[in-house]
Amino acid sequence: MQRWSPEVIRYLHTAADRSRYYTDLARELGAFLHPEDRVCDAGCGLGLLSWALLPYCGHVTAIDRSPAAIADLTARGHDPRLTALTGDIRDLPPQKPYDAMVFCLFGGTDEILDIAARQCGGTALVVRRDFRQHQFSSGVRMAGHTAADMEQELRRRGLTCTLRRFTLEFGQPFRSVEDALAFFRLYSRDGTAPARQELEARLEPSPWPDYPLYLPNPKPLCLLAIPAGQLKEGSHG
Repeated sequence: MQRWSPEVIRYLHTAADRSRYYTDLARELGAFLHPEDRVCDAGCGLGLLSWALLPYCGHVTAIDRSPAAIADLTARGHDPRLTALTGDIRDLPPQKPYDAMVFCLFGGTDEILDIAARQCGGTALVVRRDFRQHQFSSGVRMAGHTAADMEQELRRRGLTCTLRRFTLEFGQPFRSVEDALAFFRLYSRDGTAPARQELEARLEPSPWPDYPLYLPNPKPLCLLAIPAGQLKEGSHG
């Protein structure tokens, strides 16, 4: 579960406010949506993708277990087409199955397929990292949570999907080198950061006077669109 501390929230909004990442990601997902669709953003976090999906569908239900994340989402605006819920998505089934469910960097394969089988009547849209080494968190590998891992597991189960691979830039702006060092310590498993000289070599000048430094981060991603009709409860294991 993501730790939504004030520092984590600040860094993410700083990056999102200066990036097209969520806009471009929503466009990729929107290719599989219809204007009237009822969509669930599972494990929505701060809801940045939830907001970005609204131009492509009729309604988004954003669900996350973190009260801090949902509080941040609701504090940033109101739209009758967006409903935010706090809790475990498995305990919050819709009255009618969703037309589509988005699982963006959320959940393992078993968890996703089980939830989609129970709650989705259309398409499960799964966004996975298309790389194995975490760019910011030192010593962290996404074993079992990459696009290749999920592709392999879907094939093993005889399940079909449509794949789209793309790369989106989602780097991190910083006020100073000290700000960048604090960022790496925050995301590092052991609380350490790269050597200052090494980090300075990775930073680039930015166009923003208040955040003059930028750490590039091209993210290779894979979108797996899985028809939920093939996910009958208990038959996809």
